[in-house]
Amino acid sequence: MAAAPVRQWGLTPAISSALPTPADVSLNSALIEELKRQNNYETTLQLLYKVTVEFVKEVCRKKGFSEASIAQFGGKIFPYGSYRLGVYGPGSDIDTLVVAPRQVKREDFFELFPTILKRMVPTKDIGDMTAVPDSFVPIIKMELCGIDIDLIFARIPTLNAIPLHLDLRDTKLLEGMDQAEIKSVNGTRVTDEILGLVPQPKTFRTALRAIKLWAQRRAIYANILGFPGGVAWAMLVARVCQLYPTATGSTIIQKFFFIIGQWSWPSPIMLKAIETGKEKTWNPQIYSGDKKNLMPVITPAYPSMCATFNISKSGKTIILKELKRGEEIVKKIVEGKSPWSALFDRHTFFTQDHRYYLNVISSSNNKDAALAWSGLVESKVRILVMKLEEQADMIELARPFIKGYERVHKVKSDAEADEVKKGSVKHQVLETKTTDETHEPARVVAAETGTVVGDAKNAHAETNGNNEVQTIYTTTFYVGIELTAAATKNLDISFAISFFKNTCTSWQNWQENLHEVNVVPIKCYDLPDDVFDKEKGDVKPTKPKKKAPLSKKAVNSTVQKRSFSDIEKLFYSTIHRNYCLWNEMRSMPSSQAERAMLVAPSKGSNQHRKYHGQYKAWLRWFFSDSWALEYLAMTIAGAALATIFTTLMLYNGKPLNSWPHSIQLNTVLSTLATIMKGFMLMPVCACLSQLKWLWYTRKTKSLQDFQIFDMASRGPWGALQLLFRLKFWQMASIGSIIILLSLASDAFLQQSVSYPLRVHPQSKNIASIPYAQHFNLYDSLAGPPYTTQPLIAAVYDGVFSRNLTRSASSITPYCPTGNCTFPEYASLAVCSNCHNVSSLLRVTHEPDQISGISKYSLPNGHSLTSESTIFGYLSINASTGPSTLRSNHLELNSDTLSKYQSPGTITNVSVITGGDPSEPWAYTAWDCVLAFCAKSYQASQSLSYFNETPLDVFEGLQSATFSLNSTDDLETFFFDVPSTYLTTIGSRNRTFSVNTPSLEALQDSLGTTLLGDTGRNEMGQFAFTNGIAQGFYNNGVKNVKTTFANIADALTNAMRVNSQEHVEGTVLVVEPFIQVQWLWLLYPFIVVTLSMVFLGLTVWRTRRSEVPSWRSSILAVMEHGVNSSIQEDTSSDLHNGINGDLATAAGKEKVGDLEVWAEEVSVRLRSRGLWGKGFGLTVT
Repeated sequence: MAAAPVRQWGLTPAISSALPTPADVSLNSALIEELKRQNNYETTLQLLYKVTVEFVKEVCRKKGFSEASIAQFGGKIFPYGSYRLGVYGPGSDIDTLVVAPRQVKREDFFELFPTILKRMVPTKDIGDMTAVPDSFVPIIKMELCGIDIDLIFARIPTLNAIPLHLDLRDTKLLEGMDQAEIKSVNGTRVTDEILGLVPQPKTFRTALRAIKLWAQRRAIYANILGFPGGVAWAMLVARVCQLYPTATGSTIIQKFFFIIGQWSWPSPIMLKAIETGKEKTWNPQIYSGDKKNLMPVITPAYPSMCATFNISKSGKTIILKELKRGEEIVKKIVEGKSPWSALFDRHTFFTQDHRYYLNVISSSNNKDAALAWSGLVESKVRILVMKLEEQADMIELARPFIKGYERVHKVKSDAEADEVKKGSVKHQVLETKTTDETHEPARVVAAETGTVVGDAKNAHAETNGNNEVQTIYTTTFYVGIELTAAATKNLDISFAISFFKNTCTSWQNWQENLHEVNVVPIKCYDLPDDVFDKEKGDVKPTKPKKKAPLSKKAVNSTVQKRSFSDIEKLFYSTIHRNYCLWNEMRSMPSSQAERAMLVAPSKGSNQHRKYHGQYKAWLRWFFSDSWALEYLAMTIAGAALATIFTTLMLYNGKPLNSWPHSIQLNTVLSTLATIMKGFMLMPVCACLSQLKWLWYTRKTKSLQDFQIFDMASRGPWGALQLLFRLKFWQMASIGSIIILLSLASDAFLQQSVSYPLRVHPQSKNIASIPYAQHFNLYDSLAGPPYTTQPLIAAVYDGVFSRNLTRSASSITPYCPTGNCTFPEYASLAVCSNCHNVSSLLRVTHEPDQISGISKYSLPNGHSLTSESTIFGYLSINASTGPSTLRSNHLELNSDTLSKYQSPGTITNVSVITGGDPSEPWAYTAWDCVLAFCAKSYQASQSLSYFNETPLDVFEGLQSATFSLNSTDDLETFFFDVPSTYLTTIGSRNRTFSVNTPSLEALQDSLGTTLLGDTGRNEMGQFAFTNGIAQGFYNNGVKNVKTTFANIADALTNAMRVNSQEHVEGTVLVVEPFIQVQWLWLLYPFIVVTLSMVFLGLTVWRTRRSEVPSWRSSILAVMEHGVNSSIQEDTSSDLHNGINGDLATAAGKEKVGDLEVWAEEVSVRLRSRGLWGKGFGLTVT
């Protein structure tokens, strides 16, 4: 009996379907016992189901439904996540979906469900309850009977009642749902799909419990901080279960660490093929964000998404490292060298893994505000990690810890408060708790959605009046740092910290006096004691002792080679310096802080030293003060255009394949055009920027013009605005026109080059076609008769040719491209001449007249016998001797007779035919001759069709000479063609030769072949003595001439095919040529020339006006712009109570408002007067 087919789980076949061995079963039992010892099981949900059913009934009663119908509507809950997967444990929350029919709305859920729950459940069993209706996935977080519950809601728009066995995996149920409902339902759908795609759910749960416990113990289980979450770990385990469908849980764990650790990331892990539909699904080919996923794990339920999109580069490194460690430990467990508990050893994040840490401290003096604020900061820690990773030359790894540490402090002064906010625990009053222990709903909601809920909405800062004791609530998150070996003096992470802080303080609910976040560096031995669990064996690192003083030699060595401790000090001093600068700026007024950040770097900053210490004066002159950079750019643009012209001149009219480089000509031209346009526009934009200053030197102009000039230097839209503003008359209009014209320069350049197809000779190949100048075809080993098979085959080919005209050439030339031409050439050939000699027939009758037998005879003895009642006879006879018919036939003129008496005669053939059905008694006789001749041809081949046309024929070879060939001692006849014939070939190959053995072979082949009779046998059926007779008969008794002409052509082809001589021809190839239309190139030439003129005019005007070359420098705008004068005049107006244009400008913040204001303000560039030396925009 055939074995049942084995089911395939997932997208690929199983790696192994072997059943577990006794050793595997034993290991699996030990694993389950260890999981039970870890207290990893807990279940309950019946109460929520009852509340859900009552909730649906209550809503329907309020909407006026009858009691009978209400009882049928029903309702259902779908636990998902860890509980649904069967791996729920202590401390875990239960994710639960409440499903209701379409008449129940989301608003009903948030309005009535909490009320009904409180009514049906004792108050003591209900803990904190927080509703978040406005988050991405509306949720109610609560504690029920000591268990954390995350409750979400979805209605089924297509169902009036919820059936008891509703399966949410049906995609049709998603129709009519909004995005929030789809996201709510998708959690359950993903969980159910996972369970449905694993071969053995029990084995899967056992393995998943172990992997989740391992991930939590090793601190790599936190979706919000850049590690896989519960669903991601479940899908990873499920994929391994698919690959080993019959394995036990212990075997799955062994294979898990190997398979996932060796996976070819970023190839995605998928449990099944991705379904497509109306909703957006994961697709890196379409969405650039999906392409950036480092370790994609794709959810199986439609619409498919990546569950690990937020894994960072450091996160990936840590995960792979832990997988490798797990693989090594499991090997020892299998070998019996370690117990399963070794796999679940506690992490060493604080004790061994890192030497440096960043403390990310969120703080607030209001408890409710602190909860939401810490959740928000936690959600942004991943951004800090990403910014640190961008400094890959200095930061090798940045690893966030998966928990935050909540502390409560009591302080009596602002100084103590500052210490606490920077990480001090000297004033801590309550025991430290981690965020997973407290699991405050307000903090979790803020971390996941950024939403403030509960009392935090109305939180306000608590003042510390009269030095009373103040409470500060902090939550600290730790990021482990590893430096690269290349970390030097340039180590500076202040930008990453500033960016992170700005991201946090950009939160819509942030209040400056209520929320604060600080990032403080710390060494491993300075970590607070409460992050170490001494009961579990954690040992706090100790500060290394100072080394003894070094000798002078050692000191010199230290100076030359930096130690790691030097880098430590530099690292912390840099962070501390930037941190102090940040605090100083926070205490400044906003305008001063902005100026300090932009133009006043710290004295010891790397940027300051680099600019003032390493840059030489001539470099500053080249890049900043002179026009040299613009001249260089314009030179490069001109050189690029010249290169384009030169390239096109060199290759114009040449085949495209003559371009020697692998890169296409179009690509080269496009690259050069881009270089030309880019370097051309750089000085043009600089000139426009400079002209905005010159615009204000002579007359007072609107301040709005300054904005328009600046926009013109940035792109086409601004250039168009400036063009209409100046009405085409000012010099700046030239720059605007150049920018607009440059948009079409690429198109004109591409238009200038075309690639038409042309036919041209190809020199690397030679075509050839055979011809016969010497007839040398015989079998040297044969005896008489000297027949040769190629010649006999040629006779048959001619006889059986169906062409009723002259046979087409069957010569096959050598033409590699299918397109070739050949010069006119001549070849030795065979010609035929036939003459009707029916008048020479003599008819004799048998004595017995009754029989009706007649005999038709020719003078050469050739005869044909026929009965009077039978017709259709034919007889052929060939001879090599002189024809006896020609002299007896008086109708032959001298011209025709010369053809019969040519020295090149090969054979004479007489044919008697009779019995044509229309003329049964019309017997005909023919006298035919086959003789050597010479023919000239014109041949060509086009598109694989060969055409050879005879041009001229010389049949009467009048002169024949005889000689003995010295090479092989063969008698050879030479035939010379008079120059009056074959005139088109000139003096080429006019002498042809035939050696005696070849002539005898040809004569014998014809003599033995061209013999035969056709008649009727005794049965009255046609009979043929040979195939030649049958062929002549089939061709028709009236087509004897055509048959002999075909025989002559076939013999000619045989002579040529078996010849060793070839005429060389020209190989033609059809390919694209490069054709340049030079008029199109005038356009880019004019644009570049105009740009050069514009640059020269701008430099000339700048020197005449004595205005420095400020161009687009933002520093010039800040120093010499209108801001300072406006601020001074505005202060004066406000002080004097004047409500003028400057006073109204003080409150302008939006760009649109400033533009309206600028149109009403007039300024002029003039000497700054009281401001000091130089120029400045002055309000008039």
